[in-house]
Amino acid sequence: LPPLPLGIAPEILSLGPGNTPEVRRNDRHNLLRPETAESLYFVGLLTGKPRYRRAAWDMFAAFRAGSRASDGAYTSLDDVYAQPSRRRDDMPTFWLAETLKYLFLNFAPPTLLPLDGWVFNTEAHPLRIFPRGAEAAGAAAAAAAAEQAKVASLVAQLQGQEQAALEQMRARAAQRQARLAPKSARRYVGRSQSPFSSRWAKRAGSRAPERRASLREERKGRMLEIEEKLRRVHGATRDSSEHVLKAPSRAGARLRQSPSQTST
Repeated sequence: LPPLPLGIAPEILSLGPGNTPEVRRNDRHNLLRPETAESLYFVGLLTGKPRYRRAAWDMFAAFRAGSRASDGAYTSLDDVYAQPSRRRDDMPTFWLAETLKYLFLNFAPPTLLPLDGWVFNTEAHPLRIFPRGAEAAGAAAAAAAAEQAKVASLVAQLQGQEQAALEQMRARAAQRQARLAPKSARRYVGRSQSPFSSRWAKRAGSRAPERRASLREERKGRMLEIEEKLRRVHGATRDSSEHVLKAPSRAGARLRQSPSQTST
């Protein structure tokens, strides 16, 4: 076979006379098919040999160098032997669904889709294998136990986070209380030394029994003084009213005198 300039194989390889491989003129195109990537994946998964993974990487690098368009998409080629090869401006759907998927699985861990639990259809879609009978019961019990362990682990994780959050809140509260304690102490000391507090202290002292008794006696003396003043005022008013009543009688006495006396 002639060397491949791009590292990309042609679509069809035929056998000529004497079973010699040859590539016909109409079979030099490439459609980004997935069969080679699929074969490399299964053979590498079953044998564990790294050379199949290296071959898958060389295949992907060749596609990227020869089939990748400027906008990031991949396209089919008309002739893999031509330099440069003319691109067809089309990307088959199996490029994304199969070729890239198998290339990815070549580098994924074997436990991602183990062959004893999954099977691939013709379009590389993985389907789970469901066991029957006793195997199904055992698998269901194992799955339930795994689910319970996962839930228990999640619950323990959440409880730990909640406990850590509570401890953090308590620490913040203690820090705030320690920060506010000196301020409250100064506030209360200031109140005890203010004149407002001394005024209240005086009022509290005035409520003592001896103080109340002295105030009562003082009030009683004031009331007596007020009564005495009222009594004096009342007496003065009565004397003036009697003087006013006596004045008309004196005038009448004068009028009752004789005219000669009045004229004189």
